[in-house]
Amino acid sequence: MIIRTYKNTDEEQIQELAKKHGILLPDDGYMLIAEDSDGRIVGYINIRTVPMIEPLISENPIVSKKLMDEAIMHLKTVRSQIIRGIVGDEVKDLAIKDGFEHVFEGKHIVEKFIPPLTDGELKRLREKSLLKNPKIN
Repeated sequence: MIIRTYKNTDEEQIQELAKKHGILLPDDGYMLIAEDSDGRIVGYINIRTVPMIEPLISENPIVSKKLMDEAIMHLKTVRSQIIRGIVGDEVKDLAIKDGFEHVFEGKHIVEKFIPPLTDGELKRLREKSLLKNPKIN
């Protein structure tokens, strides 16, 4: 058995494994493949990076909201589906109102699910985004 990175030719076998186990394939990430000596894929793991907003600093709730909206728009353009943030006392309530949920008790770490976009929505958001490079490295 060998462990290697994903290749486009793996798609069909990966789809079959995902269907067999009743899971959806992730849209992004870094995938490692386990391949047996006959070239069959016998397992895989996907590693995803979850964007983290840290810090969000503003003394004005309107500014905080506008910064957060632009950050979320950018994350939508790169097809991120989850965003996490470490927020201070002054913006914790704003984050909760904006759809974030507490992830860890006792700390102001919040998380929000970002629904996937259609290709048309993605194109419109990329055109509207203030950010020039729609990739997160």
